[in-house]
Amino acid sequence: MKLRADDVFSELGSFKKAGQEFDLALLDPPFFSVTEKGKVDLVAESTRLINKLRPLIKDGGRLVSINNALFLPGKDYLQSLEALCRDGYLEIEEILPVPEDITGFPETVMEKPPVDPTPFNHPTKIVVLRVHRKKDSLS
Repeated sequence: MKLRADDVFSELGSFKKAGQEFDLALLDPPFFSVTEKGKVDLVAESTRLINKLRPLIKDGGRLVSINNALFLPGKDYLQSLEALCRDGYLEIEEILPVPEDITGFPETVMEKPPVDPTPFNHPTKIVVLRVHRKKDSLS
């Protein structure tokens, strides 16, 4: 196993050019960032990042998408993922809850998030996506 922490915009092209495919990718960008190579906006464009990474995942592999945009309602994020899955190349496999020892136990929570994270248990929304690729017509 090799772990990399690099600018996604710098690395995706080189991975594609090399024909690299992965069993698992974790997509955990900052909620907003601008670099010379591109922009990350998890409120407005989270599916764009998923679509950039999806071609690098092997058939049957998983893409774990983490969206920590505080002002993105969970319902809206889930709807955007469901729309992304309609073509059959992705499916929502699991919504992972953020553990209570990280989110705060009920007696320690000071205030509600600014928007409703439901169906997620926290504004940090974590989804495991299963990737499906077109089958080679010669196989």
